Amino acid sequence: MSRSPLPYSKKILELFKNPKNLGRMEDATISAVAGNP
Repeated sequence: MSRSPLPYSKKILELFKNPKNLGRMEDATISAVAGNP
């Protein structure tokens, strides 16, 4: 049984390939580390 791809919009694919919410923030008051084991 094959799975058909989900119909992601061009905007969603662009944000996935080039995320805009990465990196350091100036004057941050807290920090965290996240990941997937």
